Amino acid sequence: MRQARLKSIFKYLLIVVVIGLSLVIGLNHKLEIWQLFTINSGSMVPYLKPGSLILVKQEASYQAGEVITFLSSANQQFVTHRITDVFQRENQTLVLTKGDANPDSDLIPTTNDSIVGKVYWIIPYLGYLITWAQQPVGVIILVVIPTTILIYEELRCLVIYLLKPKLK
Repeated sequence: MRQARLKSIFKYLLIVVVIGLSLVIGLNHKLEIWQLFTINSGSMVPYLKPGSLILVKQEASYQAGEVITFLSSANQQFVTHRITDVFQRENQTLVLTKGDANPDSDLIPTTNDSIVGKVYWIIPYLGYLITWAQQPVGVIILVVIPTTILIYEELRCLVIYLLKPKLK
């Protein structure tokens, strides 16, 4: 009896977590407040290690010393580096960046329009899990299998309930 109750609690807890995460992700995407990125290179070691998950938020302005994520005009990929200088050129604010582990600054300054936001939160190694979960095998293991188990359990309980003789 206790094992069945634990299964039931676990099942409903899993449903609440999935719905809660879906709501948070959905609302965040709608409001565009925070964005998540995975660090893929070692250019910011030791501050950001590869595989770290970072939480980024857009700001009105940026200062030297802050770590930002931006869309690189050189290769059209998101890059996370530290600001070394903020300056004006032709009525446009430009930001010069550098990876902490890189010997030199980035060659092309970044415009404010290319900046996604400032790094506020770092979760080491969780980015590896997120990247894996986006692969087909991760989706199967994290979504398809648990969903199949939940459906099976619900159908099994429904069949038992329907076939059980009614007691008066």
